[in-house]
Amino acid sequence: MKFKLLLAFSFWMLVMTVSCNKDDISFDAPSQELSFSKDTVFCDTVYHQVRSETYAVKVYNNEDKDVLIPRIHLEKGAASLYKINVDGKPGYDFKDIPLRKKDSLYIFVEIAPTATGPEAIAEDKILFQTQAGQQQVVLFSVVQDAEFFLLKRLPTRILSVPARHGPILRLKLFTEI
Repeated sequence: MKFKLLLAFSFWMLVMTVSCNKDDISFDAPSQELSFSKDTVFCDTVYHQVRSETYAVKVYNNEDKDVLIPRIHLEKGAASLYKINVDGKPGYDFKDIPLRKKDSLYIFVEIAPTATGPEAIAEDKILFQTQAGQQQVVLFSVVQDAEFFLLKRLPTRILSVPARHGPILRLKLFTEI
């Protein structure tokens, strides 16, 4: 009985040791240019102090090897009106982003213009620096200054007016500011 238990335990330990071997992944610098789902992201018209919807750009690795993108960053850096999210991390400057062979990477883009922004057109670029050269995706948006007036509804009041002939006329009054 002890021999069978020892044999079973040894078998399972051997299976765990062989099957849980970590893949040896090595990332190289890309030798070809990356490809993108869009070369320009047009964020439509946005208003001061109102965030835009989120736009997505896909980066493709068409090589037959895993690559490491040395740097992805916004051209204007932290001064940019745009915000990007690369591989699930928000920021302006990203270094050493791994990309598996024949795989893709999402970059999410949004713009949050400030009320003091003098620009009617917001433009920036996402720059990709690799051994194959520098590539870019242009970010473009029209920014409008707007003032928003929110309606505030006051409580409803009912006004009763006796009519000279016939039933009482009741009017439902409300005020909007």
